[in-house]
Amino acid sequence: MEGSKERLTFVIIFVAIFILTVALLIWTHNSTDLLSEKVKNIHNTNQIAEHNCTKAEQESKFCSLEYFPVCDNFKETHSNGCRACASGAINWTSGECN
Repeated sequence: MEGSKERLTFVIIFVAIFILTVALLIWTHNSTDLLSEKVKNIHNTNQIAEHNCTKAEQESKFCSLEYFPVCDNFKETHSNGCRACASGAINWTSGECN
C-alpha cells in the first residue's frame, strides 16, 4: 500500500511540474511577442515621413540612445526623433539630411 502511495505522490508531483513548465513556456512566449511588438513600433520610427514636435517633446531632458536618424527643419541630422525635438526642432523627417 505504501508503494502505491509513493507512486501516486510522485505522479502528482510530476504532473504538477509538467503543467507549471507548460504554463511558463506559454507565458514566456506571449511576453516575447509583446516585447517584439514594442520593438517593431520603435523601429517603425524610421518609416515616419514627417513628425511635428510637441511642446513636451521639445522640453524633454532624456532621450534614448537608439540610432534612427532624422533630419530636422534646420537641415541638421539627429540620431533619433526625440533628440531632434529636444534640440529645438519644430519638425523632422526620417533619414539623414542630404
